[in-house]
Amino acid sequence: MKRKKLKRKIADLRKENQELKRSVLREKEANQMKSVFLSHISHDIRTPINGIDGMTNIAIRHFDDKDRVLDCLNKIDSSSQYLLSLLNDVLDINRIESGKMIISYEPMDIRSLINNCADIVDSLLIEKNVEFVKSFGMFRHPVLLGDELHLRRILINILSNAAKFTPDGGEIFFHVREISADSGKAVYCFEIEDNGIGMTEEFTKHVFEPFEREVTATRSGIQGTGLGMAITRNIVEMMNGTIHVESEQGRGSTFTVELSLKLQDVEKNAEQLKELNGLRTLVVDDDFNTCDSVTKMLKQLGLR
Repeated sequence: MKRKKLKRKIADLRKENQELKRSVLREKEANQMKSVFLSHISHDIRTPINGIDGMTNIAIRHFDDKDRVLDCLNKIDSSSQYLLSLLNDVLDINRIESGKMIISYEPMDIRSLINNCADIVDSLLIEKNVEFVKSFGMFRHPVLLGDELHLRRILINILSNAAKFTPDGGEIFFHVREISADSGKAVYCFEIEDNGIGMTEEFTKHVFEPFEREVTATRSGIQGTGLGMAITRNIVEMMNGTIHVESEQGRGSTFTVELSLKLQDVEKNAEQLKELNGLRTLVVDDDFNTCDSVTKMLKQLGLR
């Protein structure tokens, strides 16, 4: 009996020891990831700040040279936008990891959403000789319940990357189709294909990891936080969807997102809108454009 108890005690101690080793290893890996994160983020933040500081000093020294100052201001604006996108990405990653990012389910029209995304990409391609081809199928259930803001973020992240990494003379294809509908849900497929610089087979395995940027992209002078695809994958998974990429270096990439979205009861929604008709509403925000767009939207719904 004593021997059996001793063996059991030894087995338990070995098990505890193995668990402690795994715990120490996990902590070590977490600390390494933290160090890598701080290294990347400090470098990425410093780059646009140095640009803003340098251009500001040049503009001050050449205050009477209108063209020189205008050039500096344009570069300051570009660096500021990049810095803002970086900080937004960091905040989003933090919200995701802390569990504070919430997926909401509100009425949305898939036609309006994808057309809005396409308009944004058109604006990104104004100064590029890239053909943007839109192929939207017949949607049997265009009115859905979902998170319009986050779905737009998914599509814009992928589309803007396609615009960024497709050189002049290239093409970008934006396909959206409703695959099926059953049990109060519709399955939608969003496919974004380009014939840009593409990725190596090895890099496609890591493209959805934070701060991953392929050497070819860095050498081409294209800026990026390396967080966009990580955020995209996390949002897709939070929406219980899937995301897949196929790519070949020098020949382009294809990203495919599939989401199962709840169907909206159109008749019930119409009744709810009738109840809002004529109500007085106060819109408050510190951004004028936001106030203006929300006010116009509410007026269309019949509110005063």
